[in-house]
Amino acid sequence: LDVASLVQSCAEVMRHAAEERRLTLLAEVPPGLPELVADRRACKQMLLNVIANAVKFTDAGGWVHVSARVEGDMIALVVADNGIGIAEQDLPKLGNPFVQTDSAYNRSHDGAGLGLSVVNGLVRLHGGRLEIASKLGEGTTATVTLPLSCPQSESGQAADRPNPAVSAA
Repeated sequence: LDVASLVQSCAEVMRHAAEERRLTLLAEVPPGLPELVADRRACKQMLLNVIANAVKFTDAGGWVHVSARVEGDMIALVVADNGIGIAEQDLPKLGNPFVQTDSAYNRSHDGAGLGLSVVNGLVRLHGGRLEIASKLGEGTTATVTLPLSCPQSESGQAADRPNPAVSAA
């Protein structure tokens, strides 16, 4: 799949929600990125979930930036925001089902706490990783890193992949 069209289409899907919250949503992809051999619907779901979190936890007047880059034989899909951020002690819990963290402003937000769990599961199925870096009150950067191509075994089937967990950067 074409990474640039993936990023642009996901940004377009989320643009209305961002505008309703009076946020600036910017999507930037450098020209010439290689194609990604991955499940299109799963990649779209991963990116939409991460962008939705960024929009949800960024206050009016803030920004959400979506980008992609090559990192060796991997593609990194990066969603950064200047939202409410996540406390350092809460970062290791992210990606587990039904986990919701308190924000800097003790705001409660709707949701079951499944978005990052879904992302984490889909990332692992693709042999990738999810990294989240954040500072309370300053924002969050979520990076989904996926192999450019699915590793194959000698039989031609997808090789067993490691099951990396979410890491707090």
